[in-house]
Amino acid sequence: MPARRPRAGAPRAAAGPQALSREVVPARRRVNRLLAAVLVLLALAVAVVAVVVLTAPSPAKVVLRNVVYSDVQQASSALQKLVSENTQ
Repeated sequence: MPARRPRAGAPRAAAGPQALSREVVPARRRVNRLLAAVLVLLALAVAVVAVVVLTAPSPAKVVLRNVVYSDVQQASSALQKLVSENTQ
């Protein structure tokens, strides 16, 4: 009894437009996946920044006063006091 062999299939076609479209589709998928990954990372970064901004303690309130005096020494000491109050 002779060895069994598979039947010969159809001849292979030359690379035509169908073969090209098969190569383009995986490239598009890669680009789409990359774009999706970048968008997910961007959304994650925005979420982290939002959490940091919302949970940060409120900045100290700046106290402003009208420091106008006729005496230079008095104006200077008042300005020094104002600066020391707002830089603590």
